[in-house]
Amino acid sequence: MLTQEPAGFEQVVEADRIQKLEKLKNEIKISLDYYKRKFPEKALKDISLVSDKESHQQLTAFSTEASIPIKFVETQKILGKSATYSSVLIKSFAASLFKVIPLKIKINLVGAKLKTAKVVAGLGKQPSALLEGLKLDFRYIILGIIIYAAVFGYGLMRIKPVKEEINSIINQRVKVNSPVEGNSIDELSELGSRYTKKINNLDNLIKNQKYVTYPLDAIPRALPNGVWLSSFNFNQKGPTGMELILNGRVYLADNEKEVEAVNVFLLNLKKDPVFSKNFKEININSIDRSIIEEKNVLVFTIVCRNISEK
Repeated sequence: MLTQEPAGFEQVVEADRIQKLEKLKNEIKISLDYYKRKFPEKALKDISLVSDKESHQQLTAFSTEASIPIKFVETQKILGKSATYSSVLIKSFAASLFKVIPLKIKINLVGAKLKTAKVVAGLGKQPSALLEGLKLDFRYIILGIIIYAAVFGYGLMRIKPVKEEINSIINQRVKVNSPVEGNSIDELSELGSRYTKKINNLDNLIKNQKYVTYPLDAIPRALPNGVWLSSFNFNQKGPTGMELILNGRVYLADNEKEVEAVNVFLLNLKKDPVFSKNFKEININSIDRSIIEEKNVLVFTIVCRNISEK
């Protein structure tokens, strides 16, 4: 384990070195925890640690506190000379341990490379070489042909009714004469323009159609007692504009209460979240009085728009 920067880099400050030590401690704890769970019957006797002398004291205190048996490798004694701590030193030292601690797993990269080369060479052989030594049994060939013919025939049997139904539908279609015969290029261009215009109109009608089902559903709940609608009219102005005109009547046998009821109806429409979302402007357009069935009834008109009229 290396606790100092590789050679060629500037030395880190003390705070950075302490941070790296804490990270090293955590790595040791995680590794030991994994080892104990993986090999619960085996115990670690020694952990060799390669470190700079400045970190020995803190690592020793850590090993004592965590009951981890560690010992420091004296690199100067082993190497016979002092060496700068670097990744090259650690890799060389780790590679030299295979003589002292042999691995049971044998790694032979050269053998794997030769095996891959043989497989690639085998794929490059001629088809005749691949089929060499293969014996054909005509019984199996005949059996394969019979199975293929049975599957093909079953597929035809399933497709035949579908084809007959398709032909029947085609024969029932209305015969339409082609507009190409006898028409000039100018006439065909004009005809194409008319069809394009119709298609665009239908497309705009579908895409820009406004639905007022939810806003209209809020009107009955907004009507106070004594107020009813006589008619309403919905107009769509352009792709985004909408206008809803509500014609209503009020009868409460009191002029002030009737006017107040219209204002309450207007306020309820503005408070409704669905209705006010679709119509940004809700205003009383007119208020009048009319005699209906010998009763003096207040008649009003409310105009609802979702955009300002310009």
